[in-house]
Amino acid sequence: MEKEEDHFVVTTAFEDLHTVADELKKQDMPLSAVSAVYLPTTTVDVTGDHAKGLLKLLDALEDNDDVTHVWSNFEMDDSELESLEPA
Repeated sequence: MEKEEDHFVVTTAFEDLHTVADELKKQDMPLSAVSAVYLPTTTVDVTGDHAKGLLKLLDALEDNDDVTHVWSNFEMDDSELESLEPA
């Protein structure tokens, strides 16, 4: 469990998602959302042309009305990201 600004994020195994949510409800804990998300166990450093291509792909996926969520497992240095952003 992690505390964020004004709420907690509870992480559990996918198969336990609804069991945990039901138990929290029984304890009168207000739930703002119950959802499954992808949390990578490994990440990949991305730089240069690969970073540029990856960001282009992610933008295209996020702009597609048929895509509801986009997850990734890449790490990109802030300076790399800034260099690729349009001026």
